[in-house]
Amino acid sequence: METSDPELVTAHLAAGGQVVRHFHVMSHSLAHLPDINCPGTLAIAPLGAAEAIAHADELGDLNHRAYPPSHPDNESMTLAGVVGYVRNTALGLVAGTFVDLSTVGRVDGTLVGACLVTDRSDDRWDGPWITDVFRDPNLSVKGIGRALIASSVARCQAADRAKLGLAVTDTNETARALYRSLGFAEISEHWRLVSP
Repeated sequence: METSDPELVTAHLAAGGQVVRHFHVMSHSLAHLPDINCPGTLAIAPLGAAEAIAHADELGDLNHRAYPPSHPDNESMTLAGVVGYVRNTALGLVAGTFVDLSTVGRVDGTLVGACLVTDRSDDRWDGPWITDVFRDPNLSVKGIGRALIASSVARCQAADRAKLGLAVTDTNETARALYRSLGFAEISEHWRLVSP
C-alpha cells in the first residue's frame, strides 16, 4: 500500500506494519535549465527504447553495481532481476512508455551511466518521469549523474514538456541535494507500507 497521509503511517506502524520506503516526489518546472557540464571525455546521447532493450544486460549490470546493499535505494534484486527491470522499463511495463528523453553516457565507447525516463500517468504524476538514474560506481570521475540528469532536463524542455518528475528516498540526502541543485523541488511525501 502507498500513502501520502502521515497519520495513516503512524496508525499502520502502531498496528505492527512496516514502512518499506519513505520517499519524496520532486518536480522540475523546466523554466531554468541546469548547466550540462560533461566531466572528462564523457559523451551523452539520447537513449531510445530499442537501444535500451538491446543493451538491457549491460545497463542492468551497471544499475545492479550502482546500488550495493549499503545504498538507500537498494531493493535486494538479483542481477537477473535488475536486467529484467531495465528491459521492462524500456518495454513500457514499469512506469509508462519509455521515451527518448532518456540519456546514456559513455567514456571512450564504454557505458558509464544512464538516465531512464518514462511518460508516467497515474495518481502520483502525469508526464515525463525519471524512473532511474545510475552511474558506474567504480569510476573516480565526478559529475556523471548530474550531467545525465541535466541532459534529460534539457531534452524535456526542448520537447515542450511542462515538467519532469522523480522520486527520491528520504534517507538519500546526497541524491536529494543533487536534485535540488539541478532545480528540482519537493512537492509531496509518500510512504510504501506492508501489513504485519
